[in-house]
Amino acid sequence: MSNFVINPYLFVASDIYPDSFGSDGNIAETNCTINTSTKILGSGSLSFNGSSAYGDLGGSASDYGFLTQGFSLSLWLYPTEIAHKDVIFDNMDAEPSGNSGFYCRFNVASNKILSTISNGTTYTAVETSDVWTEDEWQLLTITYDGSTLTVYRNTVSVASVSATSNTNTPSFTPRLGWTADGNDNKYTGLIDDMVLFNNRVITSGEMSSLYNSGSGELVSTVFPPGDRSGLKAYYNMDSIDSNVVINNAIPTS
Repeated sequence: MSNFVINPYLFVASDIYPDSFGSDGNIAETNCTINTSTKILGSGSLSFNGSSAYGDLGGSASDYGFLTQGFSLSLWLYPTEIAHKDVIFDNMDAEPSGNSGFYCRFNVASNKILSTISNGTTYTAVETSDVWTEDEWQLLTITYDGSTLTVYRNTVSVASVSATSNTNTPSFTPRLGWTADGNDNKYTGLIDDMVLFNNRVITSGEMSSLYNSGSGELVSTVFPPGDRSGLKAYYNMDSIDSNVVINNAIPTS
């Protein structure tokens, strides 16, 4: 009988990220921590201290061109202290000044969220009608279909504006909790279960499932196998390993 060795790597999926960045898409965090007592799903949430904590999404700036063309972003937000220009998500900066991309942040003292898309010369901004409360989990969902940017709070549309899509390369890779260029204020609070889609608008039914009457539902349940087109990244925010928050993007099947 001849001897042979089975190569175990033949049975390992080569890429579990269904719409990869050309990298793993992990978040490189700085001074964030995991809060295991206050979370919406799983075993923890990502905590931002408002002074030195932020996280950079992996990949290159060109990987995020879809943020000015068509996308969906959904995450659970638990602000513990809201102040002017506290940044939630940004790959442009809070003052466009020739930069291309998208950002959302708290605006003035109103506890409303301002969302902006810029092509580098002109930008379109919209502020939510709802105020966002401290010390409470709220589902923030932002969708852009290439012509309309819509912001939802707990499945209810609270802002909408016409915005022309563009193919300009974004100025930065996205950053959570601070502006991409390092200006303006850092976010204070928690973020949990964040999902990002390229060129896919989350439906009202999917949004309702993600919200699930305020208790949340797993992304892997809301988007079952065979229905994960456009998935760029999913972060369950349950752990930090060597200053990295893993992209838990789920296989397509």
